[in-house]
Amino acid sequence: MKQLKDKQVLTVDDEMGVRELIETMLMTTPWFKRVIHAKDGAEAWCKIQKQEFDLIIVDLCMPKINGLELIGMIKANMKYKNIPIVIVSAQMGKEELYKIVSMGVKDMVVKPFKRDMMINTVVKAIGPDQLL
Repeated sequence: MKQLKDKQVLTVDDEMGVRELIETMLMTTPWFKRVIHAKDGAEAWCKIQKQEFDLIIVDLCMPKINGLELIGMIKANMKYKNIPIVIVSAQMGKEELYKIVSMGVKDMVVKPFKRDMMINTVVKAIGPDQLL
């Protein structure tokens, strides 16, 4: 079993500043090995198929393939369906929330967010027992 400090994370957001902020937040902890970026769901899907990720942080509103579509693709694939996912979004209506929960995603952070909220949510998604 990998230690939490060996975890590789994929951040998927069309805003470069948000991707960089999440990377900065995660890399200031002792737990993460690498943070990879994707600017939309299409780029993320290509990276998911080529690399191994222990966690995917996804925005909902993106061009090409949006967050809900990407999550659907991940959850429909036997190889990737168990990768923990954290949603990061400024907009989340009841219908979107219902879809997210029905796909098995339980961890969400609303923009704007603070470091503690992001770190706590990410650790919860990966599994706090892996900190020990």
